[in-house]
Amino acid sequence: MHEILAVDYGLNKVLQLDIVEGRWFSEEFGSDREEAFVVNEAFVKHFGLENPIGVKMSRNNQSGLIVGVVSDFHVKSMRHAIGPLVMFMSSRNAFSYWNMAIRLHPGNFMATLDQIEEVWTNVVPDLPFQVFFLDDKIDQFYNKDKDFAALFSTMSALAIVVSCLGLIGLVAFTTQRRSKEIGVRKVLGATIGRILGLISKDFIKLIVLGAIVAVPVAYLFAQQWLEGFEYRIQISYWTFALALIATLVVSWISVSYISLKAARANPVDSLRTE
Repeated sequence: MHEILAVDYGLNKVLQLDIVEGRWFSEEFGSDREEAFVVNEAFVKHFGLENPIGVKMSRNNQSGLIVGVVSDFHVKSMRHAIGPLVMFMSSRNAFSYWNMAIRLHPGNFMATLDQIEEVWTNVVPDLPFQVFFLDDKIDQFYNKDKDFAALFSTMSALAIVVSCLGLIGLVAFTTQRRSKEIGVRKVLGATIGRILGLISKDFIKLIVLGAIVAVPVAYLFAQQWLEGFEYRIQISYWTFALALIATLVVSWISVSYISLKAARANPVDSLRTE
């Protein structure tokens, strides 16, 4: 199986396709429209063609020769591998081509589009003029992924906020319950840093334990999502290490105020309370 694409003169320049062997369709060769094909490198590799130029092939009722090979380029999203592609020229009638590709110079796009529309209306007044930019079309391939990323980021942010609020409440409860212990330690000469480390130690253990459970789940989830793309990155270990460090920093910031307040409290006050 292979993809087919109807093209015309000059499309290689518009899309900036690289010719690796042979040539592109040319008006200098009158038989190109009926008897010429241009294929991509994936086509050559798939069929094991050592010298593809001049190889005979046929498509439907059209027979001809391969006159050129272009470097591989995507015609679908990154979820699909670049497959064999055959490009041919069709007869110029009302049903041969559905799109026209035009490369615009940077500048006043709207004025240029108005001129193109005027020419279009004069040539084919019965067909409406519809225009889209190629980068917008490519973006449509990944709209679902962008929506998923936005939703996932929002839910992650909410989860972090709720977790921090819960952590702050847990720290407040713990420091209140251990206020006398903290007061005794201060009387015995414990520094503020030592008391902060004492309060934070248990929470750091919980965070590390949570990471031990969450990291494998997150890895499997991310790996499964990436497998939907033919061209994908590999998940590195430092990604999870960086996430753990960020979690520890955010957690430390969340509890530092309450912990510092408890560590700096007058031990007399805490020892005096029943």
